[in-house]
Amino acid sequence: MRKVVLMMVMMTNSISITMASDEWGSASYLSSFANDINKTLPMMVDQVTEFFVVAPLDHELDFSYRIITLQASQIHIDAKDLKYERTSYVCSHPNIRPLIDKGISARYSYFDKNKKFVISTVIKKSDCI
Repeated sequence: MRKVVLMMVMMTNSISITMASDEWGSASYLSSFANDINKTLPMMVDQVTEFFVVAPLDHELDFSYRIITLQASQIHIDAKDLKYERTSYVCSHPNIRPLIDKGISARYSYFDKNKKFVISTVIKKSDCI
């Protein structure tokens, strides 16, 4: 079995997160945030991982990645390891943490080379204590 190391990045350094507190979770704000990131996608984050779309959901942003070289049956990702790694990243990221603190969850979804769903994890405010 081949082990796949997942690397994730966020291209949000140029996105301003300055909205009134009641607008943070609005559908229009999340759509605007996702659209700004999607303008830079798809992009390769390492040799096998493509960051291909951000989708706004209800008080949540879904960051989707694709393992371009493997089928779903070949991808083995430990859910606890994924949750731990994503929580560490999200809770310390200067552009994502403010969203989390305002109650916006970050979902990280992974797909195989054919965009068949493999696994996802959600990071919520309560995870960043």
